[in-house]
Amino acid sequence: MEFHENIDTVFGSVNTWFKKNCLSLNNKKSHYIHFKTKNSQPIDISMCLDTNRISNNSYTKFFGRIVDNTLSWKPHIDHLINKLSTACYVIRSVKPCVNTNAFIMIYHSLFHAVLNHGIIFLGNSSHSTQVFRMQKRQLGLLWAMLTENPVGTCSKN
Repeated sequence: MEFHENIDTVFGSVNTWFKKNCLSLNNKKSHYIHFKTKNSQPIDISMCLDTNRISNNSYTKFFGRIVDNTLSWKPHIDHLINKLSTACYVIRSVKPCVNTNAFIMIYHSLFHAVLNHGIIFLGNSSHSTQVFRMQKRQLGLLWAMLTENPVGTCSKN
């Protein structure tokens, strides 16, 4: 019971600070994540801000990364795989139509930039192998393009 009182006290303090600084929390967009291990028992926590209940979510998007309650990164990796699959399709489609410089630029803008955003978190996840396989395939395409057409020369088509 003391835990629930502490939560109410903290949320009351946060709400007071927001009001003093002419800020407000959007109750419809506010939620919390109860982080847990895979073997832990669920704890029923109810949080309220004013009279509105704050919902518990199993994952949320935070600065472009999807964080889940077990920190497995699986929802983020699934989202990333969808984005990278689209980039792979575009890269394969434009390969015969562009020269090597353009191909490198397309790879970096569509694939590498998406992969680089938050890659430090993926290395520790057991689900990251799919992402790194996709990267290996794309680098193979890039290598093939470089060996067929050195940088600065035009494509055969």
